[in-house]
Amino acid sequence: MRIPTFILLFVIVFVGIAKGEGASFSINLNNNNPIQFCATSVSIAEFISIVTVGTPNINGFKISFSEGYKLNEDELVVLSHGTLRVNWSASTGALELTGGTAIQDYVTAIRSIQYKNLVSNPTLGIRKITISLNDADYLPETSHFYRFVEKLNLSWSAARAEAMSTNYYGLQGYLATVTSIGENDFIKLKTKGVGWIGASDDAVEGEWRWVTGPEGKEDGNKGLLFYITGSGPYQGSYTNWNTGEPNNVGSGEDYAHITVFSNNPSGSYKWNDLPDSGGKDEYTSKGYLIEFGGMEIASLHLSATLELHVNEIPIIDLTKIETLICGDRFTTVNIAPNGTTKFTLSSIDNKAQVIGLKVTAPGGDGIYPMLCKASNSNNTCFLEKPFSLSFYKIPHGKLNIDKGICKKYSFDASFTSIADLSKARFTWIFGGEIIADGIGLIKQNIPLGIRPSPANLEMKVEENGCSNNYEIKDIPVDPTLSVAVINPIRCQPEAFEFLAMNTETGVSYDWDFGDGKMGTGQKPTHTYENAGKYDVRVTVVTNDIKECTNTALVKEMVFAAPLPDAAFIMDNNVVYKGKATVNFSNRSSGSGSYLWNFGDESTSDLENPSHNYAVTGYRTVLLKAYNEYCSDTVSHQLLVAFDKLFPPDGFSPNAPDIADQEFLLNAEGIIPEGYHLTVLSRWNDVVFEVREEIKGWDGRMVNGTFAPAGAYVWILNYTDFLGRKHQQNGTITVVY
Repeated sequence: MRIPTFILLFVIVFVGIAKGEGASFSINLNNNNPIQFCATSVSIAEFISIVTVGTPNINGFKISFSEGYKLNEDELVVLSHGTLRVNWSASTGALELTGGTAIQDYVTAIRSIQYKNLVSNPTLGIRKITISLNDADYLPETSHFYRFVEKLNLSWSAARAEAMSTNYYGLQGYLATVTSIGENDFIKLKTKGVGWIGASDDAVEGEWRWVTGPEGKEDGNKGLLFYITGSGPYQGSYTNWNTGEPNNVGSGEDYAHITVFSNNPSGSYKWNDLPDSGGKDEYTSKGYLIEFGGMEIASLHLSATLELHVNEIPIIDLTKIETLICGDRFTTVNIAPNGTTKFTLSSIDNKAQVIGLKVTAPGGDGIYPMLCKASNSNNTCFLEKPFSLSFYKIPHGKLNIDKGICKKYSFDASFTSIADLSKARFTWIFGGEIIADGIGLIKQNIPLGIRPSPANLEMKVEENGCSNNYEIKDIPVDPTLSVAVINPIRCQPEAFEFLAMNTETGVSYDWDFGDGKMGTGQKPTHTYENAGKYDVRVTVVTNDIKECTNTALVKEMVFAAPLPDAAFIMDNNVVYKGKATVNFSNRSSGSGSYLWNFGDESTSDLENPSHNYAVTGYRTVLLKAYNEYCSDTVSHQLLVAFDKLFPPDGFSPNAPDIADQEFLLNAEGIIPEGYHLTVLSRWNDVVFEVREEIKGWDGRMVNGTFAPAGAYVWILNYTDFLGRKHQQNGTITVVY
């Protein structure tokens, strides 16, 4: 029979029999109320005190969640532990304190322990936290301690005898009996391998009884009957047999143990029957589970269990409160509730009247400091937050305008108000456009500007955060008008194209282009003589007896961009092919970048380039100068002329290279017309002559034979492509 579950909140006495003979001590919590958690953390044992007798042999304490633990949510934290070693295990919900030499060290550490919740919306309910020595594990459900003793191949009988010979601070040990699912779930966390438990059917085959501990004394010391093979659990008793067990295979399997299979998690931590000597392979005994408690005569309290209530946390959300009340002298404060949170309101300075959540301000305009108090449904958690309510009147007045017909460019408006002009802000809006905004602006001149007709005048007055709007609709204004330009930037002397637009018919337009010149018409054009930015004004006039007008002025509407002046000079405008490099000097103004075209498909962006011409002829050189908006182009022509021939001084009619077998006088720029080449021997005999044809001498004389080796005189008359005549002479040596 199990001792009922208990919660000890005041005195726990540790009696050292096997551990610290004759020594004892008591823990005094001095507070028997459940711990209420209402925020992010709470102290759980701040009133603890310990009184010792003798010298107890204490290795440390374990403070652990024994019920209701929420992984990744609950946590125990030691704020002051001195030289003690602290180990928190989130997986098991246990906090260990070890390494102390004095009881007071543990007292100080335990007093500083706080429970923390790591989430913003904690799981509500009761947690139980047990304080015990750290060399055994305590289960509040049974008020017993448990431990797994590791001994390989120990028989059931030997395990039973060894367990019976063990005590824990005066608590009798025995092979564990497991009578509830809570106890089974608890001890399987301690099981480190196949382990014996205190069940057997040795007395009567098939009648399984708990034959150890308090249960072993029941039914005339036969033990507590809990299972009958073939029938099942006895009178609804708790069992946890593995599938098909107990099966008494081979007979003699009369003793129970807990299974642990490395490759079968679902079959582990269940019960199986084995002979007294145990089994083999995965059924080899690794030890036994020992349970302490329930056998002693005196009541020994070796642990304490604290009850922690995780409550609904009240929340006061002031962000949704309308703290400014305009016009009314009362308001209902709407505070967003959290679950079953209860709220009360009070006036901090007693100036406001409060009934429930309704506040009345009998003192008129001003700020009323308030206090909101909140509690959860069971009045275990409380919260207070101050805030203020502001009660102010709504400003009132009258908007006045002159509704005269055909106003010239603007009209006057005013506001009659009892508002405090040192605080009141006035915003004037005409045709959807804010005209003015400021403190105390009760009078305003409203420009017509560019807007449709008829237009509406709006005025907003605000004082102490409270506002009122006024509007006068369908105010007759002068003709509607808008103005545009086709292109706001043009390069001189390009003309600008303007456009005036309105919705009325029968109107005329007068333009002032900003340079002293005037124009008319809806779509005029205008050319500016000087570069610059110009303001443009257009006035539209109705052609009836009223002659209503409207004017639009656009500041710096157009920009007549200045043209750069492109200019350059050349160091020569006639060069010869042999010396055909020309240097260009840029004389442009009003520009910053350049592009040269040298007339032979070559270009450059240098400011002052040089260029070498490889081909004779006339070339047009073009320079384009740029500024940010515009460009200018200038061009000049130069001549790359023919100068003279550079003849060879010898040739060989029988040379291996055909190009060396002929004496040819020719160059780019020479034309056939007027070409006359004569070759003379040293006796002045003509050995070769050609006219009006550019042809070379192959070494043959007039009679067709090759001329003898030696020097010969040549005379050449020719005309270049410009029609200029040239004459050159020299000698040529014939070799073989």
